[in-house]
Amino acid sequence: MEGNNFSKFESGVKVNVNSNVGHVDKTVFGSKNKPEEKTDFKKNIFDKIILASFFMLFFGLPIFFTGLSFQGVVFEKQIYFYFWVLVALVTWVAKGVMLSEMKIKRTLLDIPIAFFLVFYLISTFFSVDKWHSFWGFFGDPSRGLLGVLFLVVMYYLILSNFNFKTLKWCLGGLVLSSMLVSVFSLLVMFGVKIAPASLNSYIPLSLIGTVSGLKVFLGMMIPLLLVVSLKMNESKKKYVNILGYIALAFVPINLLIVSMVFDKIISATILFGVGFFLLYILSHIVRPKENLAWIPMVAFVLAMIVLATGKNDLAKVNIPIEASPNMEVSWEIVKGGLKEDPMLGSGPATYGFDFSKYKPQAFNENIFYGIRFYQGTGLFFESFSTLGILGAVALLAIVVVFINVAIYLISQDKEKNKIYSLGLLSASIISIVSAFVFRVDGTIILLSAMVGSITMAVIFLESGMEERYLKLSLKASPKFALTLAFIFIIVSAGVAVLFVYIGKAYLADIYAGVATRVNKVTEEGSIKNLNKAISLNDKEGRYYSRVGQEYMVLANEEASKPENSVDVTKIGNYVSASVAYAKEGVSKMPNDALSVSVLAQIYESLSMQVDSTLELAFKSYENLLSLEPHNPVAYLKLGQIKIVPALKETDATKKKALIKESMGYIEKSVKEKTNFAEGYYYLAVTQNALDQKDESINSLISAVNNDKKNLTYLFNLGRAYQEKGGETDIDNAKKIFEYIVSISPEEVNTNFALGTLYEKIGEKDKAVEKYNKVLETVKKLGSDNDETIGKLNKIISNTKAGISNVNIADSQPINSGQTGDVSNSNQEVELIGPAPVQNPVNQTAPIAGQSIDNATEPAVGN
Repeated sequence: MEGNNFSKFESGVKVNVNSNVGHVDKTVFGSKNKPEEKTDFKKNIFDKIILASFFMLFFGLPIFFTGLSFQGVVFEKQIYFYFWVLVALVTWVAKGVMLSEMKIKRTLLDIPIAFFLVFYLISTFFSVDKWHSFWGFFGDPSRGLLGVLFLVVMYYLILSNFNFKTLKWCLGGLVLSSMLVSVFSLLVMFGVKIAPASLNSYIPLSLIGTVSGLKVFLGMMIPLLLVVSLKMNESKKKYVNILGYIALAFVPINLLIVSMVFDKIISATILFGVGFFLLYILSHIVRPKENLAWIPMVAFVLAMIVLATGKNDLAKVNIPIEASPNMEVSWEIVKGGLKEDPMLGSGPATYGFDFSKYKPQAFNENIFYGIRFYQGTGLFFESFSTLGILGAVALLAIVVVFINVAIYLISQDKEKNKIYSLGLLSASIISIVSAFVFRVDGTIILLSAMVGSITMAVIFLESGMEERYLKLSLKASPKFALTLAFIFIIVSAGVAVLFVYIGKAYLADIYAGVATRVNKVTEEGSIKNLNKAISLNDKEGRYYSRVGQEYMVLANEEASKPENSVDVTKIGNYVSASVAYAKEGVSKMPNDALSVSVLAQIYESLSMQVDSTLELAFKSYENLLSLEPHNPVAYLKLGQIKIVPALKETDATKKKALIKESMGYIEKSVKEKTNFAEGYYYLAVTQNALDQKDESINSLISAVNNDKKNLTYLFNLGRAYQEKGGETDIDNAKKIFEYIVSISPEEVNTNFALGTLYEKIGEKDKAVEKYNKVLETVKKLGSDNDETIGKLNKIISNTKAGISNVNIADSQPINSGQTGDVSNSNQEVELIGPAPVQNPVNQTAPIAGQSIDNATEPAVGN
């Protein structure tokens, strides 16, 4: 029958069979389409939605921000990531239902990922902060169980729906996005205004979220820019070649930006990644066009130059310092965490708890001692303390298997020329090394996981490995099909719930962001918006603590009004609300040092009106010390609080005992921080009250040496010398007072003290001059100082007449609000002169604009 054609009509379908080639061509005619073609059309729609979701992830994540949220850019990117993964997941599930089966690609990472997830889940269950271990910590939710689950879902979404078209869209989106980030960063670094002044507060310095994250991201992109340039220059189309050279131009631009925000570790990591890329080029395992081999060589040389020359001074803006614990501190925290719970750690996203509890005393000696870190220096250290040995080893297993598999497959079958795989693996190596030795934010974790996912997918694709799938089919037995259908329904319902909750969490944070950007705290403004945030996301303890602070601000504002206009009822309501919200903040986050310290500060602020709150403040600071054993300020606060009952005690023996108890706490504060100027000052106060004059002077000397710009400490050292009264002491006091007035000529208390000193040593004219200077300054202060003016006139008159003013002068009647002034009547301990401007016990709550975010909040009262 060779060469014969025949046709056959069956059920409205014409089937042409060519016996020569064995080709079957089915042509549909009439008004009805075949079910298979309808299915293909729907499948294509689903595939396009999944592809679009991938593109939006890779293109949008690096550049997405709104500037509206309270928690910042990294939080916004996490929400963005959740949204597009959910879109892709819903589409994938719907596609599976339509096709009656789902295919999940199997890889060599399946077992390590499964073990990691199991340990992560168990660690979350036993966490010291279960909610934040699930959702992620305030400001950067990437470490939460939910975030990790989404990363795993994203990995299998990409692997199971991947082809070269997916690669081009994902890689193209990421490269285009990185170019926008580079241009934006360059303009910002050179001080170019890219938006109206009214929008400046919404625009971040780094689109990635942090400057350190920006450095890692730009470094990751260098191998990918090289790959794109090399592939485009293989094209015969001239415009494609031009686009390739444009991409190549961003390699030196990225390195320029990295040098402007230079960090030696990250620069060395970038050099290592580019060197890895070049190694495979030079060894001809991967071969670009022969005339293009110079491109990675030049990139390597440029990276070497950046590392060798270090930071340049081209930036026209001040680059913020992003501190992180050093390796020694990080190791101490790891050891402390492993002693407490070696297998499971404290729980995901609880590094802040570990840092507060296990940071060494030596950390207090640096200028960042008051900062709490909520992320470790590298995922290696962080994972051991938060996930324990099991979680950390599982994480390391994923990384080791990933790198080994990738290097093995790239190194095999040289003829396949896996340049995409090489570029993506080089980028992954830069991100992995950076993440393990440097503090990285959630944006870098997300981008690293995304790049790692397409790296694994591309390596499998370019290597031609046999594809293995886990097939979930509805076409199986009825019982199995029913089970799978139930799973699909549960997944769909779970996705719907997540969509709603994630949307509410983001909206809540926008309300909180609006509240924190206003200039003034009001019930109808900032507090109302914070309450809206709480109504949408009542799990977040930071919102409650913030409201507590703001109500305390309102209470302080009302109390500071003139006596005839103070509304006592309002103050009571504000105070009650402040305490209630702060307590709820602690209830939501009982193991969070910042929440506890906010409540302690509020109780402390109330002690001027309600004595009983001092005991509550004391207990709160004790609670704080259980969470933060090396907090010097907490010890100082306990000592200051203990002073108050001593002021009211009439029995001399009991009074002395109470002051000794206070001194014991303050001694602990300077033991915890040996350069703690404020601690030494209050130690001097208690020592002077116990008539330990020499010890008091020594403590004041330590205070001055550790804070040379603080004139209060210097003034009181002069008063201590003056009170001691020896010839050398008087001379020291004179030099100190004269130095202070040379800096601040109208400083009232120092001029007055200097006047009394001159009078005592017989220099009457100089004494009168200083008293007159005080009188002149006091008169400028207003008409409410008649009594003080009268006393000063009496002192001047006595001095001129040769009458001693010892009794009047010793009472130090001047209260000008300058150095040494304190307006609180509780300060009746036998001080060395007036206390400093900051009230040692009844300190006001933080002001409206004070941040309580995840990385930079002072420990207590700083």
